[in-house]
Amino acid sequence: MSIFRVLKSKKMSHLTALSKIQKFIEENVIGQLKAWAQLLREGQLYAFETEALGCIHGLYDFINEQLLPEAALQIVGQLVAQGRAAVGRKIEVRPFKLRIATGQQVEVQSPYVKHPGKGWNGPRQLLAVHWNIIDGASPALYDRVGYCAALGPSYEMAHQTLGKFGVQLCLSSVRDITNRRSAELTSKPGEPLL
Repeated sequence: MSIFRVLKSKKMSHLTALSKIQKFIEENVIGQLKAWAQLLREGQLYAFETEALGCIHGLYDFINEQLLPEAALQIVGQLVAQGRAAVGRKIEVRPFKLRIATGQQVEVQSPYVKHPGKGWNGPRQLLAVHWNIIDGASPALYDRVGYCAALGPSYEMAHQTLGKFGVQLCLSSVRDITNRRSAELTSKPGEPLL
């Protein structure tokens, strides 16, 4: 996608995301308050907690699905300028998928250095560098996976623990994220663990 087309489309207002988020809250949180109060009156605390936590996870996912793509579009120009200053010769905007703390995948537009110049070192996905995304996973997701993997004796146990706390990842993703993070940490002695 042309950088100029992306910059043109970034004129979208925050009000678009804001109004969608407000509507989601009204329908899925405020709209549920009476039903949740009824559950509590009936002595169903566990059912209430389960529903409310599911709603909070849904709200987190929805906010990220709305806000991350808009925020990414708004910094495309800045990242392209930084990429060019760091000898990126040809930069184009590409779709980039990242996983957030709940395991949900969100697609954003990110400048990509197609042809790095001499002396280029580092990742070519400029948004990944800007947001500290490691191999398509957010820092919060890495933190959760690393913590659960360190607690359990196996990837399967970490996978089950993550699922219990609302992080939806397949077992192979848990293994891959854990292995990448441990390889990164062992290559940098003295760095504090998560």
